[in-house]
Amino acid sequence: MIFNNEYFHSMDRGYYLGSDLINEPAEDVVPPTETAVNFGPEHLGTSANPFQNQLQAMQARIREGIGKIEFNFPGKGKGSSQAPTPESYDAETREQMRRLAELNEVKTSTHATFSVQGFSGLSDRGFNDAAREQNLKEVRKAIDFAAEATTGGAIVIHTGEWNRPISEDYKKSEGFEAYPDEEKRATMYMVDKRTGQFVGAISKDQELFEPVYKTAKDVGMAGKRDANGHLFEENDWVDIDNNWIDPADSDKLFERVPEWNKEHTRFEVRRKTWKDFVDEAEEWNVKHPNNKRTPAEMFSRTQIENNILQAKGSSLFYAGNYDSSKEQRDKILKALKFYESLEESIPEKERWKMLQQFGAGNLIPPDTKMPSQFLRDNLKETTDRMRHIHEASSAADAKAKESEELLKNLQPIEKVGLAKTADSLARLGIFAMQKQESKGKHLKEDLYIAPENWQTEQFGGHPDELIKLVEASRAEMSKQLQDFYHMSKSEAEQKAKNHIKSTLDIGHLNQWKQHLIRKEGESESQRDERFKGWLIKKVRKMRDRGVLGHIHISDNFGFDDEHLTPGKGNVPIKELLKEFEKAGISDFVIEPGSFNPLTTVPDTWSYLGTPIRTIGPPSAGGNFSGMFQRHYGGTAPPFYVVGAYSPSNEWSFWSEVPLE
Repeated sequence: MIFNNEYFHSMDRGYYLGSDLINEPAEDVVPPTETAVNFGPEHLGTSANPFQNQLQAMQARIREGIGKIEFNFPGKGKGSSQAPTPESYDAETREQMRRLAELNEVKTSTHATFSVQGFSGLSDRGFNDAAREQNLKEVRKAIDFAAEATTGGAIVIHTGEWNRPISEDYKKSEGFEAYPDEEKRATMYMVDKRTGQFVGAISKDQELFEPVYKTAKDVGMAGKRDANGHLFEENDWVDIDNNWIDPADSDKLFERVPEWNKEHTRFEVRRKTWKDFVDEAEEWNVKHPNNKRTPAEMFSRTQIENNILQAKGSSLFYAGNYDSSKEQRDKILKALKFYESLEESIPEKERWKMLQQFGAGNLIPPDTKMPSQFLRDNLKETTDRMRHIHEASSAADAKAKESEELLKNLQPIEKVGLAKTADSLARLGIFAMQKQESKGKHLKEDLYIAPENWQTEQFGGHPDELIKLVEASRAEMSKQLQDFYHMSKSEAEQKAKNHIKSTLDIGHLNQWKQHLIRKEGESESQRDERFKGWLIKKVRKMRDRGVLGHIHISDNFGFDDEHLTPGKGNVPIKELLKEFEKAGISDFVIEPGSFNPLTTVPDTWSYLGTPIRTIGPPSAGGNFSGMFQRHYGGTAPPFYVVGAYSPSNEWSFWSEVPLE
């Protein structure tokens, strides 16, 4: 907005280069604090109202002096007026948005629908590729929109890949837990990597029993070599011939010899708790550093091995009678053939002499049958018995084989889920790259996929997990570009870095505060300082790993994501922005909430000591805090209003503003 008297303010980005105009008196200006940042309205943007036409919402934000705008879409599938999607905006409207951004030198970003979250394809039964594709489709809509309607930048998507216990990875290392005793009671999952389906929920307070198997120590082979030259350790399993059993060989596991308790006429079993599985995993990982297993994997393997043992035992039980039954049947067939021939050679009147009585002692009256009939009855009984053996034993063998294959394909949920999410984000990154190349000649910035940390109880909500997602996705995108697009490794890696970054939401990050365990004797202020140190440490880690791309700013009190105005909760926003400044990050979106949609931006500018002017000498001075006070706290308000409150696109006298 330009005036003939050469007055200028925060909306006049660069109109008066070299100007040394004098500012209004600044006696009431609040001086910048030590943690003030050098970000202005062109950096500290905000989101367009998601429930308003995005073109109109964009125009309103520009009139407020916003230099960075993020488009939002609440709908999915077919859009509606209450829940529009990117496809709700036609080509002409997209062109108007783009031109409006260019003419006003506004930077943009795009938030894909927040009606979907997570890109591993998680469902109630496991990972579902059909569900994953539906989520990818919604993001492709946003990418297509961004390529045509924006000047480039982030396409934000919510993580929320799968549930995982907070205490499992972050209690010992960082002091977080979801609830008291989570470490002892948490539920974990294993997955069949072939289908993505859950193998079963594992509760850490659950106990299992397994047979006690003979070891080298039990049979006096410790320190000796078996027939194949293997040097035994005390706890190595042995087979019936005292040969070593490789624990990594699933087939050999069922040659272990269980200990027989002669006195009680049963095999010995032992109780196993979670600690036993933790110890087993640690021992295994020392011996097999390239094939590590988690305690949850050890737990599931024991369950599956027990199932295999039961199935194999059933098969052997039934099959043990198979040979004798078959031999008996062969004898019956031979005898039947003989007696049928004999009976045919005897005259019918004389056959009564061959009748025999068959019964069970004196208790059951005997039946009178010809030998051939008796043999035919026995043949049927034997054949039925063999059929039962066929069905029962073969079914048990099939069940055992099914469990053996499951054992070979058993993997922790994170390993399967991370691979699926990485594939999803890689494909979206490639789609963004292709859209930029085909439709984005006008773009000022690269289009990039920006997964956002979301709920604390789900994978992706922790900064370390966000790093894992970005790095794994970049590696997968690079691989796909090399394999399918024949791109060089260096070029593919650079493309992946350009088109996959992260969105760090510091309001979501602050929700980890509720999970921080208070140390003994620690005061509230000491706990707050410790948490603040953790926040800054994690931001620095993300900076050092090169995954930061886009920042969402809002405030809360560490419990829920209320989108309070920055400075109104307990998020150390100024300190974090200083860290982003050091990292060279200047892409910020201030997210309003339910009660501050029109005030959150000027309030934030005031809180951060944002300078009014982007030009002129330092002596021109002034920050938005002082101007904001003169607008709303002083005794002499200005003669004009700006922003969405103004009834026109130009400045207006107060007399034109409708009373409310």
